[in-house]
Amino acid sequence: MDDKEIQPLRENGNQVTQSVKITLPLPPSVLHAHNKGHWRVKAPAVKAARYEAMYAAIANNPHDLRFERAILSLTFFVPDNRQRDALNLTQSMKASIDGVVASKLIPGDHWQVLKIGDIDCEIDRKKPRVVLVFSELVENES
Repeated sequence: MDDKEIQPLRENGNQVTQSVKITLPLPPSVLHAHNKGHWRVKAPAVKAARYEAMYAAIANNPHDLRFERAILSLTFFVPDNRQRDALNLTQSMKASIDGVVASKLIPGDHWQVLKIGDIDCEIDRKKPRVVLVFSELVENES
C-alpha cells in the first residue's frame, strides 16, 4: 500500500490511519447462520474459508502491518437482486475473519479489538465476491 493512498478518517473520535483490503469469494451456503447442518459437514468449508482468508490477508499486506484495533467494513457483491439479510451474510464470514486473525493482521476478533463498520451489498453478476477492508483504529491522545 502506497503511503499516498492512506487517508486518515475518524471513527467515534479515533483516527483511522492505514487499511488492508482483502477480496474473497462469497461464502458457501453451508456457512450461513441458519444452516443447521452437522458440524462434520461444515468443517471442510470452515477450514477452507479460514485458510483462504489467511493467505489473502498475508498477500494483501505487503508491509506486514499489525493493527492493535481495527474497524472492518464489508461489501458483498451478489450475483442477483434477491433479498438477502446483510447481517446473516456478515455472520457467514466468521471463518474468514478467523483466518485474518491467524494472519496476525489483528490480534483477535473480540469487541475490544474489532469493530464492525459499514456493511453494504451491491450487484455484480459477473464476479460475485466479498471485499473486507480492515482499517487501523488509533486512539486520540486527549
